[in-house]
Amino acid sequence: MHRKTDARGPRDIEANAADRAPASANGVQANSASSYVRADVERASVSELHEKFKTRKPAPRFKVDQKAPMQVVATSDFPDKPAGEAAYLNAFGTCELTFANWLFGHLMNAGSPANASVPMDEKDLNGALAAMSGIGPQNETEAMLAAQMVAVHFAAMNALRRLKNTETIQQQDSNGNLATKLLRTFTAQVEALQRLRGKGQQTVRVEHVTVNAGGQAIVGNVTGGGGVKANSKDQPDAKQITHAPGEALPSDIEAHSETVPVTSG
Repeated sequence: MHRKTDARGPRDIEANAADRAPASANGVQANSASSYVRADVERASVSELHEKFKTRKPAPRFKVDQKAPMQVVATSDFPDKPAGEAAYLNAFGTCELTFANWLFGHLMNAGSPANASVPMDEKDLNGALAAMSGIGPQNETEAMLAAQMVAVHFAAMNALRRLKNTETIQQQDSNGNLATKLLRTFTAQVEALQRLRGKGQQTVRVEHVTVNAGGQAIVGNVTGGGGVKANSKDQPDAKQITHAPGEALPSDIEAHSETVPVTSG
């Protein structure tokens, strides 16, 4: 028996919102759906959701059927075959069906229960595919990272669930430490994806400045970036380091070579 996934569109959500009855003082909704009037914020929310559906690529959907204890068959549950294939390949950021099937198998294995004879739940599988589609990998590298993010999320949520049900301090420490490591890993993966997409910011910080005789220096924050070097005369706020006539200057100028740290993200 196949389990049907909940694949509501904007029209379904709008209809459900229109059918909601007003709540009474005790929080129970009235039976009359026609008397419900949406608030301005609700109408704006529905309109905003409609706009998102216009530009959002649909996520693939699958049915999961266990033919044998160690044999699981996943078949597409998309109403249109070409559109379903496009949604499937887009979710894995590739045009190669072989790669998509390969990573799809990894995703199913990562989300399956510890018991190998129990297949991945259909809702979990379609949720994972929706997450892949939402991340929107643009190539195979981003797709592999996105799949790892989904797998780490699965593991982190399971660790938090076990933490909630623990009875001993040792179990709490074990599950709590594991959950913390997994959540930190997920954050690092998000940052890695941002760097792959060129969203990381680069800053160059200069800690020490050595000025030779007759030289000038600008004191302030220096950020990386291209462009034409500006003349110090064009910067009225720049502090100039000079020497007054008659003052003795050191005969030997020491050159300090400092490592300039570069941080991204």
